[in-house]
Formats: sequence, C-alpha cells, structure tokens
Amino acid sequence: MNHASLTSLAATLTLLSLVSASTRNTLLFMLLVDDGAEDRLPSIWNVFYHMMLDENSLSLLIEQCRKLVPLAESLDSWRRGPYAHVVNMCDSDTLSEIDIQLQCYAG
Repeated sequence: MNHASLTSLAATLTLLSLVSASTRNTLLFMLLVDDGAEDRLPSIWNVFYHMMLDENSLSLLIEQCRKLVPLAESLDSWRRGPYAHVVNMCDSDTLSEIDIQLQCYAG
C-alpha cells in the first residue's frame, strides 16, 4: 500500500469515528439500493464494520460520497434525486450535517 493510500485510510478511520448516525445510515441505504449492490456486499460490509479498509472498500465509500454530495446540497436537490424514495430528509439542518460529512469523505 502506497503513502497516499495510507494517508487516505488514516483520514477515513478518523472520519468514521466522527460520522453521525444520520450520515452512516444514509450511506448504507444508498449503497444497498444502487444497482449491483449484491456484488458489492463484501465491500459494503467492510465500510461499516471494519476499522481498516482495503482499497476496493475505500474506493466504494469515496465514490458513493461523491455521488451523494450534489444531491445533499439542498432539500430540493435531494427530493429531485434518485434516492428520495428511500430516505426522506425532513429538514435542511439534518441534510446540511450530512452534506458536510459526505464532503469530508468525498475529498
């Protein structure tokens, strides 16, 4: 594992300990409803239950966060997005908190 991967991994481990339940649950539900989730179950499991992430699991986490960041910019963008039927955001404060944490993961 190269230095950049180790740095990224250390940052992820630090963030995982700080992430809110709302962000964690949102990430989990979105990963599970995406096409191909069955093929990614081992990596999804790693993201949520292991302290050390392999490169595939870390890539999955970053990719999902990058996909969610634009949707989490506002209640309107979330409600127009593909995941609104799975997770309903009740207020802009919650969505804002989630957006801030997703941006940290997205890099």
